[in-house]
Amino acid sequence: LLNFTRLDAREESFVPVNLNEVAEKVKEDYEISIAQKSAVINIDNLCTVEAAPLQMNQLVFNLLGNALKFSREDVPPVINVQSKILSKEEVAAFSELDQNAEYCEIIFSDNGIGFNQQFAQKIFEIFQRLETNAGAKGSGIGLAICKKIALNHKGAIVATGKVNEGARFDV
Repeated sequence: LLNFTRLDAREESFVPVNLNEVAEKVKEDYEISIAQKSAVINIDNLCTVEAAPLQMNQLVFNLLGNALKFSREDVPPVINVQSKILSKEEVAAFSELDQNAEYCEIIFSDNGIGFNQQFAQKIFEIFQRLETNAGAKGSGIGLAICKKIALNHKGAIVATGKVNEGARFDV
């Protein structure tokens, strides 16, 4: 909760942030969980973005952590992290984005427990969490932090999921 409220007060400088370095550091943080679950983490060549470094670390930490936490029992997690620069047409599809700015889309996808698509907006609200029959429960804060970070960077976050097939988060 403290991390969530600090996102309002913090006025971090935006500097070039190599998302490959961030993702590799976060991957190291989850080394034990990755080994225990026999997870495969595929990280493509990611963008370097003008961003608040600590917020980018928190974003990647939360999304990678969720992919590990909400994996299916007896199915090794496969988590893919990719990025791409959006075309003007792709930016135009999101009315909330600055149509004159360049955006890097970061995509996290997994083969975990997924979620019912009808809850795609609810999962970003603070303290709103989905009960799962897999026994894994979240705090209801991590994805709210991710949304706030996306908004702090004049971006957006979209979730798509399918029960027992996986989830995808586009930032």
